Amino acid sequence: MTGIERLYSALVEYLRSDVILKDLLSDIYEQAPTNASLPYVYLHFRYIEEICTFDRLAYRAMIMCCSLSNSLEEVMNITEQVRSVCMAFFSDKEKYVLSYIRYRIAHLSQNVFQSNIDLEVLISDSSELPRE
Repeated sequence: MTGIERLYSALVEYLRSDVILKDLLSDIYEQAPTNASLPYVYLHFRYIEEICTFDRLAYRAMIMCCSLSNSLEEVMNITEQVRSVCMAFFSDKEKYVLSYIRYRIAHLSQNVFQSNIDLEVLISDSSELPRE
């Protein structure tokens, strides 16, 4: 498993384990707080770029996290919680460095709002580059 795969699975699990986020999402979709709520927050790697260092391989990844809601207040609360959870996740990681985080909320139609959180992460892969 590469550093990118480890990051994706760890971040998804971290989002799933957040009780406040589960409660916010379950309120919107009127269901009991479960891990099933989390598909309403969509996590996607937009691009991944390899960075060669002296003896190791590193990556720069753009991660996008989206959510939808019919209420501006709800989508703002979800966005703030997802941002807080992501910042907490990256604060104590050695192999992942959060280089920036940015978010915006779009009004898609009459009653639909979408939040986008963009994260740029530097990932240190533990596998060494092959010697030539």
